[in-house]
Amino acid sequence: MPSDPRIANDPQADPQEEASFSRITETFSATLAPNPDDTAIALARLTFSRGRWALDRKFKAAKVRV
Repeated sequence: MPSDPRIANDPQADPQEEASFSRITETFSATLAPNPDDTAIALARLTFSRGRWALDRKFKAAKVRV
């Protein structure tokens, strides 16, 4: 998402046309789901046992090709 617009110093310039963005803001969303959908990347798996959540050490995250 573009952010931090830099506008030319010309007072006659239309700010909408002269704006250029010097930064990009990246965001993410973390979700707990019983079954991830096609757009999700599973990073870990949690198990609930004896009233406590624990990281499943046997879970192997899928490798993603770039």
